[in-house]
Amino acid sequence: MFKMNKIARIPTRYAIAIMIYMSVLVCYAMRVNLSVNIIEMVPVVANGTNAEIKETLGWSAYERATVLGGYSWGFIASNILGGLVVQKLGPRNTILLSQLGSAILTFLSPLFAKISFLALTITRIVLGFLSGFIFPAIAGLIANWAVPNERGKFSAAVIGGTIGTVVAWSTLGVIIENYGWEWGFYSFGIVGVLFCLPWAYIVYDTPYNHPRIEEAEKLYIQDGIPKNNTAKPLPPYWRILTNVPSTFGLATGIGAISGILTPLVVAHFTKEDETSLDNWKPVFYIGSGIYVFSAIIFVLFGSTKVQALNEVKHDEYTDKKTEKV
Repeated sequence: MFKMNKIARIPTRYAIAIMIYMSVLVCYAMRVNLSVNIIEMVPVVANGTNAEIKETLGWSAYERATVLGGYSWGFIASNILGGLVVQKLGPRNTILLSQLGSAILTFLSPLFAKISFLALTITRIVLGFLSGFIFPAIAGLIANWAVPNERGKFSAAVIGGTIGTVVAWSTLGVIIENYGWEWGFYSFGIVGVLFCLPWAYIVYDTPYNHPRIEEAEKLYIQDGIPKNNTAKPLPPYWRILTNVPSTFGLATGIGAISGILTPLVVAHFTKEDETSLDNWKPVFYIGSGIYVFSAIIFVLFGSTKVQALNEVKHDEYTDKKTEKV
């Protein structure tokens, strides 16, 4: 009868994938908690009056919209700089510092909210700025740890963002009802700090500097990931901007702007009465119209084919540099 000589354990690269999943989950939980907390923080406007049953912050609809949009301002900015920061700090330290900073700011959010809506807006901008570095860093970890036939599994870890949203929105109601809206921030700030402990222990930038990976797995990853020591050319920016199928990437980046515009659009149409269905109808019409328009563009021009600009021709690039010299 066959007996196992060693206790089976999760391969190190799969542990890395699990931590990537958890990093996105925690990031999104801290990102979306304000959407629920603010319902308790700020009174709903009904028929031109504030329906204030308990003590709240008393912000106007536009002040509330500004606070909600703050995260996206910072998030967009750091995505642009993310690659450079990851190269300097490494993916592991980038995510560690981003999550720790985000957790601390989330925990302090009630303090800043009670100072003013502007103080919380600045807090959310900085929080979004820190969080924006996480996704470029994740791309770096996937490149270093995932062999080609397993990259789909690693990339699927970003579904943690959806789960993080579900977890946050599902638990916040209970937390706020029992402990107040302040704990809607405190609880997720504590979770963010606790997450940093296993991340610092489990995750390393590459298999080569991981102290606990088995040699067989290290060799498997080393043999599976092709090495490329040639100089990297500048990205073909013009070809990227004029390539319609490119599956969508630009649209995802531009889509972050919706986090800024959507609260302002809602505030514009519902400022007189947020309980009126008629006031909400234009919001839904605009949202559904954008989705339908985007879907039509994707159906007509989208493609699953790898575009020619994806292939970097190092030989041509090297020849051109040699000619200039």
